[in-house]
Amino acid sequence: MKTVVLFGGSFDPIHWGHIKIAQQALIQRNADEVWFVLNQTSPFKEKGTSFDARYKMVEMMIKPHYPKFKACRIDETLPTPSYAINTVEVLQKKYPDIRFEWLIGSDQIPKLHEWHRFKEFDALVQIVVYQRDENTHKYPKLSGDLIDVSSTEIRNGTSLKTHRSVLNYMMSEGLYLEDMLEHRLSSERFDHTVRVTSLALQLAECHNVSLKRVYLAAMFHDYCKENTDDAIFFNTQYPKAFDHAFAAKSLLSKSYYVFDKQVLKAIENHVSGTATNKIAQILFIADKCELGRNYDSSPFIDLSMNNLNEGFKAVKEANQAFNRKENE
Repeated sequence: MKTVVLFGGSFDPIHWGHIKIAQQALIQRNADEVWFVLNQTSPFKEKGTSFDARYKMVEMMIKPHYPKFKACRIDETLPTPSYAINTVEVLQKKYPDIRFEWLIGSDQIPKLHEWHRFKEFDALVQIVVYQRDENTHKYPKLSGDLIDVSSTEIRNGTSLKTHRSVLNYMMSEGLYLEDMLEHRLSSERFDHTVRVTSLALQLAECHNVSLKRVYLAAMFHDYCKENTDDAIFFNTQYPKAFDHAFAAKSLLSKSYYVFDKQVLKAIENHVSGTATNKIAQILFIADKCELGRNYDSSPFIDLSMNNLNEGFKAVKEANQAFNRKENE
C-alpha cells in the first residue's frame, strides 16, 4: 500500500525549512510521497494570505524540483474553519488505497488536546513528529537539522530563505509589503508611504495603469529610507537625498528578483522625477502631493487626475522651484 505523509500548514509563505522537513519525512518514514496540505482557514489564525496565492507559492517551490512532493488543496473544498480530522476523513474516503500519516512539529504536542475531535483523529491516522524540542510523546519521531527560518521572518522582510520564484511572486502580487514596511519603517515614514500609495492608486485607476505595478512601486519607494542594513545596495556616487531610492531599486531587483524596468525606474527616480514612464510619473506626483505634505497640493492632484503629463510637468517644476529656494 502506498504511504503518503500529510504535511499540514498555512505555508504563508512556504520556505526552505518546510522543504527540509518534508525531505526528512520522505526518507525516515519510507514514504512514497509528501503532500503539502494547505489550510483554508486555520482555527488558530484570524487572517492570512489567500488560499490561491499560498497554493501557487507551494507549487512554485516544489513542482520543478521535487517529484515526490505534491500540493494538496483538499481543504479548499471543506467547510471553515479547517480541522485536521475533516481533511483526513475526506482523503481516506477519496483514496482508500493510500495509507496516510500526519506530520507535526514537536512544538505542537502541548496543544494537541485542543485539536477538534482529537481522540478520534489520533485513532484515525498515524501521527509522526518532527522533533524540534524536548517535548515528550508516544509518536514516531523524525530528526535532522533544521533550517533557521520562519514564514514570519519572510513576511516581515528579515529573511529571504525561500525560492526566488516565490520572492518574485510575493512582490509582483504585493504580498506582505505592509508587514515589511511596518517592521522596518518608523510610524511617520510608514504613514507617508500609505498616503503615497493611496494617491498613486487613485492616479493609476484614473489613467488605466496597472494597479499591482503601481502598488509595488509606491509601497517600496522609501523602503531603504531609514535603514543602513542595506549599505551594499547604496551607490556612493548618488547625492545623499537620492541614495535611498537607488538602494530600494537595487534591493528589489537583486533580493526579490523583480526585473520590471518601469517599476524599478520609478523607484530609483522618485526623488528627481527624471524617469517619465507612467508608473514613474504617478509615483513622483504621489510622493510630492500626498495629503500629509505641509502645503495645499489639491490643484496639482486635480490637474494630474485630468492630464497625467501636465500634472507631472507642473509638480516637477514646482519641486524644482522649491529646491532652488531652499538652496539659496
